[in-house]
Amino acid sequence: MNRNIKLLLILTLAAAAVYFIVVNKPWRTFKAARKDFALSDTASITKIFMADKRNHKVLLQKNADGEWKVDNTWPADMQKVNLLKATLHDVEVRNPLTEAEYNSMVSLMAANAIKVEIYAGDKLTKTIYVGGATADHTGTYMMIEGSSTPFVTHIPGFVGYLTPRFNIYPIKWKNKAVFTYTADQIKHISVHYPLKKNASFELDNSTSVVRVYNKELNIDIPYDTGFVKYYLSSFNNLYFEGYDEDIPTATADSLKQSTPYCIIDITLKTGQNKRMQVHFKPVDRRTKSRFDETTGKPYDFDPDKYFAFIDNEKDVAFVQHYNFGRLFKHAGDFIPRK
Repeated sequence: MNRNIKLLLILTLAAAAVYFIVVNKPWRTFKAARKDFALSDTASITKIFMADKRNHKVLLQKNADGEWKVDNTWPADMQKVNLLKATLHDVEVRNPLTEAEYNSMVSLMAANAIKVEIYAGDKLTKTIYVGGATADHTGTYMMIEGSSTPFVTHIPGFVGYLTPRFNIYPIKWKNKAVFTYTADQIKHISVHYPLKKNASFELDNSTSVVRVYNKELNIDIPYDTGFVKYYLSSFNNLYFEGYDEDIPTATADSLKQSTPYCIIDITLKTGQNKRMQVHFKPVDRRTKSRFDETTGKPYDFDPDKYFAFIDNEKDVAFVQHYNFGRLFKHAGDFIPRK
C-alpha cells in the first residue's frame, strides 16, 4: 500500500512538471527575452535620458549639427557616449532570476534602479531599468519597462558589470578637451599673468607676419621665429585630467573669484573663443611630489597639477603641468638668444 502511494505521488509530481513545461514553456520566455534589452539600430539614437529616484539625472542629446551635448550645454565625451551606445547594442540576457533573487531584486530595482529612456528623434523607443551587479560582479540586473521580471544581463565576452556605463552625473559625461587647435586655426593668443605684468604677452597670427606684444605695457616683443612656430603648435591635443568633485561649491566659487596664476584666451580664425583660467593648487593628500628635491623644503603648491576653469564653467578641473606647462611661457621666452 505504501509503495503504491509513493508511486502515485511520483507520477503526480511528474505530471505536474510536464504540465508546467508544456503549458508555460519557460524556455520560450527566456529565449524571447535574450535580445529584448538590445537595440539593433543604435545609429538612430538621438537622445538618452537617465535618472534615479534621488533626483540625479542627465540628458545626452545629439543636436542638429550632429554633436552630442550634455544637458543641452556642454560637449559630450564621445568615447563614453559611443561606449554607452555599444552597450545598448550588445547587451543580452544571461539568465533568469532564481526565486530567491526575484523576491529581493524586484524591491531593490524599484528603489535603486537607474531609469534609461532611449529616443530616436522624438519617439521613445525603449525604456529599461538598470540595477546593480550580481554577487560575482559579472552580471547586471535589468528590467524592461512594462515587465514585472528582472533578468541578469551581460555582454558576451566582457567580464564585469554594466551599471557604471549608465552614469547619472552630468560631470562624468563632459568632454575633457581644452585646446585642440592647429597653428593655422589660431588667430590670436592672449597669455595674462595678473601678478607678473612683464611676463604677459599677446600673439597675433591673423596675417602672414606674426606680431608678439605686451598690450598692458604697449610694447612689441622681438621674437625667434622658430619659437613662435613651436608655441603656436602647442595648443593641440590638450585635455584636462578630470574634475575635483570633492570641492564644495562655495569653495569653488571663491577660488574662481580669486586672482589666478594665468589666464589664456584663444581666438580662432572662425571667430570661436576659448578661455582657460589657471590657479595654483595647494598641496593636499593627493599631491605626489610634496618636497623640493633640491632644497628639501615642502611645497606650498602642487608642482604637478593646477586648478582650472574652462570658459564660463563653475566646475573645477585638474590640468597637469606635464601637458599644459608648455603654454605657460613668458614674454621674455620669445626674445631671440644671442
